[in-house]
Amino acid sequence: MTERPPTETDAQPSRRRIGATLLLTAFVALAAVVAPVAAASDAFSPTEDSTTFYPTDDQTVSGETTLEPGTELLVYLRSNNGEYRFSKEARANVTEDGTYEAAFNLSSVPDNASTSVNVTLRHATDPDGPETTYAGELRPAAEQPKTTTESSSTGIPGFGPVVGLVGAALAAALFARRD
Repeated sequence: MTERPPTETDAQPSRRRIGATLLLTAFVALAAVVAPVAAASDAFSPTEDSTTFYPTDDQTVSGETTLEPGTELLVYLRSNNGEYRFSKEARANVTEDGTYEAAFNLSSVPDNASTSVNVTLRHATDPDGPETTYAGELRPAAEQPKTTTESSSTGIPGFGPVVGLVGAALAAALFARRD
């Protein structure tokens, strides 16, 4: 069997591989540059219940973020107009699962207060970091839904610790008798 010398068409697969490798490298480099910019544009997604507030001491602003876990956030809650003016600030840290929660004490606001508010979230240490503001409302305390807790039984009826011990003793007696 004689070997033939390499031809021009034999070299084409190598050139194609080199071209594909260069193209893939360019895409990876572009993604590394563009991804942080895209993440900053939609950095905060507040939960639905973070838009209505009441004049009590246990109000929260919470949501999800694309920022790194451990990032410190500044959260501002400000009334827009009317006779019930207030401005509150709280700090929150991004958790491992990408969520945040900031607590506010609004008990100094009169119980009958009703006004529109703005919630602003921003990176606490990076002045050029992402920032978002969304609208909310403060409602009178009387409109706050009442939360009731129902007691629930977590045990299985008839299978408490005593029944478990009796069952274990019966099983041990049965196995001992077979020997």
